[in-house]
Amino acid sequence: MTPGVHLYYNGEIDDGKGKITKIRTHRARSFVKQFPQLLLGEFMGTIGTVSMRDTGNTLRSTPYSGAMKTCITSGYNTGTSYSTHGLVIGSGSTSIDISQYKLVTQIAHGSSAGQLNYGSMSTGAPNYDPDTGIMSVYFTRLFSNGSGGNVAVNEIGVYMRDSTSTWYFMLIRDVLTSTLNVPNGGTLTLRYTIKVVL
Repeated sequence: MTPGVHLYYNGEIDDGKGKITKIRTHRARSFVKQFPQLLLGEFMGTIGTVSMRDTGNTLRSTPYSGAMKTCITSGYNTGTSYSTHGLVIGSGSTSIDISQYKLVTQIAHGSSAGQLNYGSMSTGAPNYDPDTGIMSVYFTRLFSNGSGGNVAVNEIGVYMRDSTSTWYFMLIRDVLTSTLNVPNGGTLTLRYTIKVVL
């Protein structure tokens, strides 16, 4: 495996009646502009050194000494029903562009038509394999369908929450290779894995 940062996603759909459909592992190439901007702001360690576009299409001066922590603890390990940050889903199918700052059409949290219930996030502890030189971490989220009908998912991503405010930033967006139809009464589990190859 080529040295660098690699991103993958996979998951499964449970129809609620005993049938489970696996979503095979796909290589993601979907870090958007805000991801390297966040890293740059952290490395420089000074407030306002980098402007990042939030999910409301407003440029914000990056925070420091805590943004990355919040990205993980308050972003990835979100509580149930938080659709503003963590792993998020949508129905849009617009091609990926590095300048995108939000999902095209995010699916709302809830049980009305076209909505899915956002479950809590879980994050695996970083794992390092000295034999391969690969460090990996994953984060996963479950979405349940109580809408009364099928809900189609075409895009997935990750939003983070700023540590000092209620600003939200998209770091990752993927357009799925095929639509995921989550049946009423069923669940969708999605997982992103980041691998750092030394």
